[in-house]
Amino acid sequence: MSDAITAEEPVRPSLAGRGYRLLAFIIDALIGLVVAIPFIVYTGMFDMYRTGQRPDMAMLAMLSACQLVWFFIVNGYLLKTRGQTVGKLLMGIRVSDYESNAVPQFWKLIVRFALPAIVGSVGLIGRLVWLVDVLFICGPERRCVHDLIVGTHVVEAKKS
Repeated sequence: MSDAITAEEPVRPSLAGRGYRLLAFIIDALIGLVVAIPFIVYTGMFDMYRTGQRPDMAMLAMLSACQLVWFFIVNGYLLKTRGQTVGKLLMGIRVSDYESNAVPQFWKLIVRFALPAIVGSVGLIGRLVWLVDVLFICGPERRCVHDLIVGTHVVEAKKS
């Protein structure tokens, strides 16, 4: 036998389960309702929907912008320091850089979360694109399109 030195591959964290990712998304969405519901009532969007009218694109864009700002107010510190939203923290999962498994650069996290929100708010085509994005989680790497674009994946958080 030879005493060949073998390079050890870095230990990769376990991928987050799809169910945990879904629950984290639901928790984050419920937190988002703290802004969405008052906005919808205050701007008259609720009455518009009740009477069968559709709000114009400017109103929908303003709602999306308010929700994104709220999302980063609530989650910004956790995202920057741990790669987690409140939902991901509660579910014990985190976003990490695909190559290094470190917390991704903050700009990547902004794009990762803002891109699906912006695309999904652009009519029927946007919703279909968002659906395709999310369905990529069914692949073996469990990475949505937004993960592939910015080079991230969602993994189990280390127990501390």
